[in-house]
Amino acid sequence: MLLLAIASALYAGPDYLKYHQAFGIKASNLSGYGAFYGYKPADEWRIQATGIYYLFDSKLQNERHIITDYTLGLEVQKDIIQETSHRFYIMAGGYYYHDDDETKSDHPFHLIKDSFNGGLGIGYEYFFHRVTLGIELGYKIYRDKWVEKQGNEDWVPVSEKVSKIGAGLNLGFVF
Repeated sequence: MLLLAIASALYAGPDYLKYHQAFGIKASNLSGYGAFYGYKPADEWRIQATGIYYLFDSKLQNERHIITDYTLGLEVQKDIIQETSHRFYIMAGGYYYHDDDETKSDHPFHLIKDSFNGGLGIGYEYFFHRVTLGIELGYKIYRDKWVEKQGNEDWVPVSEKVSKIGAGLNLGFVF
C-alpha cells in the first residue's frame, strides 16, 4: 500500500490550480518573445507578461554590424478545459517590437523598425509535475513602421499592415 501511495504521488501530476505564478521562456508571434512571467488572479484566468532585450555587435574586417532589439508583450488567458495534467485556454495578447539594425562599412545601411502586434487564439499547456510545455495557435494582425537609410541618402519611411496565422511555444514552471 505504501509503494502504491508513493507511486501515485510521484506520477499523478500536479494540482496546478494551487500554483498562482509561472515563469519560463516563450516564442510567440501572437504575444511576444523572451522570458515570461504569469500570474493567476483567479483559477480560470492568467495574465502573462513577456519580454527580451537583444544586443549584437560584430566586426569582421572593415564591416561592423550593430543590432539592438527588444520586445514587450502582454497576454490574457482564460481556461476552457482544466485537467490534472493539462489545460486548454483561449487567449488574447499583443506585443511591441523595436529593432535598430546598423551596418557600418564602405556601404553603410541603417534600419529602425517599430512593430505593433495583436492576436487571438487557443492554447494547450501540459504539466509534468511543475514543469509546463505549451503551444498556441491563432490569428494575428500587425503593423510595422520603419525608416531606412542607405549610405548618405535621406531616411526613407516605410509602413506595412498584415494579418496572418500566428503560433507560439513556451517552456516554464509553476510555483
